[in-house]
Amino acid sequence: MNQPNNAFHEESIKLVEHASEGHDRGHVWATIAVLAVVLGGLGMFTTLNNRSEAETPSEMWRRTTAVDDNMARAVTDVQPVHALVAPDGNVVLWGRVSNLEIADRIEDKFTEIVGAERVESEFMVSPGVVLPEAIPLYLENHVLFQLASAEVGPDFAVLLDVLGDLLNEYPQTSLEVIGHTDSQGDADANMVLSQDRANQVLAALASNGVASEQISGEGRGENDPVASNDSESGRQSNRRAEILLSGLGD
Repeated sequence: MNQPNNAFHEESIKLVEHASEGHDRGHVWATIAVLAVVLGGLGMFTTLNNRSEAETPSEMWRRTTAVDDNMARAVTDVQPVHALVAPDGNVVLWGRVSNLEIADRIEDKFTEIVGAERVESEFMVSPGVVLPEAIPLYLENHVLFQLASAEVGPDFAVLLDVLGDLLNEYPQTSLEVIGHTDSQGDADANMVLSQDRANQVLAALASNGVASEQISGEGRGENDPVASNDSESGRQSNRRAEILLSGLGD
């Protein structure tokens, strides 16, 4: 089920800064104000947050990493919720859910792995929108690769450790890896390389004890670029593996 390209096209969306009872939050949100305005069929959405503390590294990284729902829907046919694992191991969760119980379950699982003080969540409750109970979670972190390489670099060790612990702790969850390449070289060779990249991410998770039935992967070659292949920076963005988690809301 495809959702609108802009998550804020609905006339009424409630943004919830969610902090469950019993969770010791490292950051306290003093005020959340939401204004939704529909003009000419387009929604303008403004959220005002007053913070008593300076922006954390996780917040800065999330702010500078734009959410692209079109990119996520290229991986899954429904609009997912999102997660970002920062280099310091902090986790930020956000996206649309049909009720807070689903948000609770997703947040609680990450809290169990990394600790309540390292998890922040910002979910939008859209009770009028039909969303699947088994809503997928899209990792905004892309595992990036060097030219013509399928080697997973050490920069992604924290991400893979968090994912491995999560899958081991919750065997009902599953993970899919989708490998990609830039457009350099032969298309058939790139298809093989993209599968190799997905397989190497899976191998890293398996080395952390993740059961084989919980993880799967596929290669899509050069078919789904997220940036222009006309520049080196764009080609680097396209040499990636995307990660999708399922079962976290169960």
